[in-house]
Amino acid sequence: PRTNRYEVWHPIEYIGEALRCFGSGCHVASVLLLGVASESVFLELCKGIRSSLQIPNEQNKLDDKLPVKVKHRWVVTKYQNLPNQVKREELPESLDMTLTSLYDMIRRQRNELGHPQNQLPTVNREHAFMFFRLLPGFIQDIEDFANYCKNNSI
Repeated sequence: PRTNRYEVWHPIEYIGEALRCFGSGCHVASVLLLGVASESVFLELCKGIRSSLQIPNEQNKLDDKLPVKVKHRWVVTKYQNLPNQVKREELPESLDMTLTSLYDMIRRQRNELGHPQNQLPTVNREHAFMFFRLLPGFIQDIEDFANYCKNNSI
């Protein structure tokens, strides 16, 4: 059981549940859970970055109580401010797209599906499968960035 409201499940648990939904033909639920998994991965990145920061004011930028959107903007800005040589030589080429586009796309999809609407949203099998195909690369990029941040100052 979780000890506080900001502690998150490991993304594998969400992905497993998403696979069970997908296999049952519940594509909306599977995409919604993949969005939650992506947010979980991102929150773990934030936690890792926060623990590696030396300046308390910088640590506050990733406080658990801040909205994910605020933390996301901060992380993207920090990444964009890294020297181009670092981004080219030490980080995945796709990280720029992962941080700026893919996370936003998955999160937006999750928000669109996760809020009450006048009509039940629809997601076809191919659309849901696309999210399953994108998520492993997203997770790998985020893990690589987390490792970089753990060993370097951002």
